[in-house]
Amino acid sequence: MPRRWAPVILAAGIALAALAAACGGGEDSDEQAVDELPVAQSAVEQVADEQASTTPAEPAPPPPADQLEPEVPPPPEISAEEQGDWVRISPSGDFERIAVDESGRIIIAAGRGAGIISRDGGATWELLDWPGDQRFGVAVSPDGLQILVSGIGALAGQENTSLWSTDGGLTWTDTGRLVQTAVAQVTDLFLVGSAGTGLISTSDGGATGPILIRQGVDGDGNFAPVNITLNARRIDDIVLISASEGGSVLLTRTRDRGETIELLETGFELSGATVVSFFPVGFVLMSQGSGVLLSFDDGATWFSQNVGLEKFDQSGAYPALVDLVVMPGSALPILASTTLSLRFDPGGWEAIGRPGSQIRDLVVLPGAPPAVLAATADGVYRLEDPAAAIVTPGP
Repeated sequence: MPRRWAPVILAAGIALAALAAACGGGEDSDEQAVDELPVAQSAVEQVADEQASTTPAEPAPPPPADQLEPEVPPPPEISAEEQGDWVRISPSGDFERIAVDESGRIIIAAGRGAGIISRDGGATWELLDWPGDQRFGVAVSPDGLQILVSGIGALAGQENTSLWSTDGGLTWTDTGRLVQTAVAQVTDLFLVGSAGTGLISTSDGGATGPILIRQGVDGDGNFAPVNITLNARRIDDIVLISASEGGSVLLTRTRDRGETIELLETGFELSGATVVSFFPVGFVLMSQGSGVLLSFDDGATWFSQNVGLEKFDQSGAYPALVDLVVMPGSALPILASTTLSLRFDPGGWEAIGRPGSQIRDLVVLPGAPPAVLAATADGVYRLEDPAAAIVTPGP
């Protein structure tokens, strides 16, 4: 399909998606001491240091370990114009992943081996301690009580099993299951991607449960689960994203809890970090091997939409792209590179700021209108209304 038609088709697709949404469619052990937590300790120390440096008299004591007040952030290293409407809402810290509950009150930012949790939508934060010093994948149930922290990959070290909490992170149980990715489906049901097994439906953090999609297709066991996408309109519609040791990506879908399994073929090179999101009438897909792909006929045909991403293009690949989310209702895609966030408009992708020094993960925060949260190398940032965000200089 000629590239010049892509923006027009996407604009029509988004309008159709919004119409569909408006007609009923809707939509991504024992506790350790605080000084053993490298990420959480860093957050406390940075808060204390910044308070001390701005207080002429006796420095104020650091906040209690179980509650961290978000400090007034120091002047950003980038200009206010470059940062746009993004605002840091958490203490300082290096975070890899972020998860929220159905209400938007529970927010969990996970670093390697530790994290922070807000139980009031980001107003205050507590240290969140889980065993080990490497795990950073995180998923939370819609009610915010059950948390699953996943391992870092079958070949990356010893901390590959998932940790399970049913009391909001106060205590943890090691499930013994090798889990690389997880997502909450309903209050007491998670989907986990297990190395060597595939996609499992579980109510105990992955220790037990039926296998919905087995790892590999047609006897090929070289693909390991790395991401899971749910169709919010159909609870049994699930896409499992798997990657080979060489980096190529496979998309496997079930619409009936594993009774039948199909491959989603795009016709494009998929490799590296890859994320799929559901439109009301199709898909938007981000892959470092091809950029952004769109389908408005449920995956039957695909076309690329990389207008506005030219400066990220490295010989047809986009290694700087890290995540993508779709805003509920409007079907507006929000894209993140390592240093920049972008939204789509009918003319292509446009920059809407740089939330932090390095972006790692995005999530939609429920609300009216919904916001976007980003996990970065220096904290959690919030973008209140992506559709109205200030356009900033490009990359």
